[in-house]
Amino acid sequence: MSDTRNYESAFSLFSKSKVAVLKNKENFFVIMILPWLISYIGEVLQFGLGGQPWTWNGDPAASLNPLSSMLGLVSFVLTIIFIPAYVKLALEASKGNVTNPKELITSSLKYFWRLVGLYLLLAILMALGLIFFIVPGLIVIKRYLLSAYYLVDQDLGIRESMSRSAEAAKGNGMAIWGVIGVTILLAFTAVLPLVGAIVSTALTTLYACAPALRYFELGGDKASSLTSAAPVAPVV
Repeated sequence: MSDTRNYESAFSLFSKSKVAVLKNKENFFVIMILPWLISYIGEVLQFGLGGQPWTWNGDPAASLNPLSSMLGLVSFVLTIIFIPAYVKLALEASKGNVTNPKELITSSLKYFWRLVGLYLLLAILMALGLIFFIVPGLIVIKRYLLSAYYLVDQDLGIRESMSRSAEAAKGNGMAIWGVIGVTILLAFTAVLPLVGAIVSTALTTLYACAPALRYFELGGDKASSLTSAAPVAPVV
């Protein structure tokens, strides 16, 4: 089915996402950058910069492994805890709102188990689709990319969120794939030597609001000031 609506190109969403992210830079630092930074420090302690292990009394990084593992665990726990805060932050930032990290985290906790259930279900569906047939797995990714935004923004259940996301994706495949494609492209900068991880994290963070902006553009119930601030141009 061909796309039925006009929408901004995925690349043009970068500038709007950047505005939203920088306006909420404290929140994005706590919710996105901090867990990654803790993990990155742990990796550097264990493997060194550029993959060259540190040595301690002639033993490569042996005494640093426990600390590295602990930092990795802390990063993982924070990432899980911040799942609902990340989705809510992207939505609020896309609407031009500014909150503080404490308020954001506490107000989003009520969505925690629903989002965990949603992501687990989607992970299973995508894995099954990609294992047995590539195409069904890709269809799952496209149809349900916006599910979390429906769940949090409209306080819906898992099933209804997935249904709304699938409905929004109908006839708007390129709008969804464009955002996915740009995100992957930005993430690929991680292959750059030495600074790749930092560059990739910075770029993907600046693009973090793009899916939420697309959510508003393709049927979110509440208008986003950023998506309505400029005329919408068709994707080429």
